[in-house]
Amino acid sequence: MTVDFIAKQTGMTLRRCERAIADLKAAGLLTVSQPRQLLSDGRWVGLAAVKAISHHLFHIFGLGTMLKFERDKASKRLAKKAKE
Repeated sequence: MTVDFIAKQTGMTLRRCERAIADLKAAGLLTVSQPRQLLSDGRWVGLAAVKAISHHLFHIFGLGTMLKFERDKASKRLAKKAKE
């Protein structure tokens, strides 16, 4: 999802959302990586940034148990799908 989308969904301004993401990155609660793709003509093009929320953020908000439950459920779903 884009920063624009996050801003619209949260009701925050774009600039405030960018600052919040920067603060979360500085605190080590969010990682952002920028994948690139090499085009056939030798140029690089940037793709949408991948944002990953640290499990620590879930624990801060008291959602650590729920995160573990959902991760376990997703693992079982993937294992079942791979088995089929």
